[in-house]
Amino acid sequence: MSPIATVLYEDAQIGPEFPLHRLVLRLVQDEFNGEAWRLIQSAEGIPPKGIDNILRDIRDTTLIAADGALFVLADRDRIVEHFNRQAGRAVLPPAASDDEIAGALRDACVQGPKPQVFLLRPNLEGLIAAMERCGPGLWPDVLRRAIQRKDRLARDQVLRGLSREAMRSVRDCVRQQQPGVDGLVRELGRTLTAIGGLG
Repeated sequence: MSPIATVLYEDAQIGPEFPLHRLVLRLVQDEFNGEAWRLIQSAEGIPPKGIDNILRDIRDTTLIAADGALFVLADRDRIVEHFNRQAGRAVLPPAASDDEIAGALRDACVQGPKPQVFLLRPNLEGLIAAMERCGPGLWPDVLRRAIQRKDRLARDQVLRGLSREAMRSVRDCVRQQQPGVDGLVRELGRTLTAIGGLG
C-alpha cells in the first residue's frame, strides 16, 4: 500500500528505526486516537540527512510522495542561508518569517505534490531542550549528552523514551513549546483521518 502521507525530515537515521518519525506518529495518535499499526502503514518518514538534500528533493516530489500528501519538518536556524545559497541569490531575507520560508519551499516544487512545511525552533536540539523543560529530572545524563554533545544515540534514546505511553503529559508540553511540531501533527493527522479513515 502506498503511503497516504510522507514526511521529509532534516534529521539523519542511524539505526534500523527512525525515532523522530515514531514520535511524530505517537503525537498524531495522541491527537486523533489513530490505530498505531495503521498510522505506521499510512505515513512514511524519510530522513534525507540535511537541509540541502531536502531542498534538492522538493524540486520534484513525484518519486517521494507519488500522489500522496507531502510534509517537511526542518530546522529553523539555518534554512534561509541554505535556501539562498542553492537559489544562487537572496530569495529570502535574513529575517524571513516562517510563512515566507514555507511559501518559498512550496514555490521551489515544480513537479509533484507541494509540501506543507513546518519548522523546529531553532533545531532538533531545541525540541530536546523542550523535553528537558517539560520533564524536569527526566533522563538528565542522556539529555545532557543529546543537547550539549549532540550525541545521536542519546538523542534517539530520548526521542524513543518520549514516545512511551506514560509520557503523554510531557509530549503535550513539548507540542506547546514547538509550534512547528504541533502544526505538523495537526495537519498530518487531518490528512490521515480524512483520506485514510484513521481515528
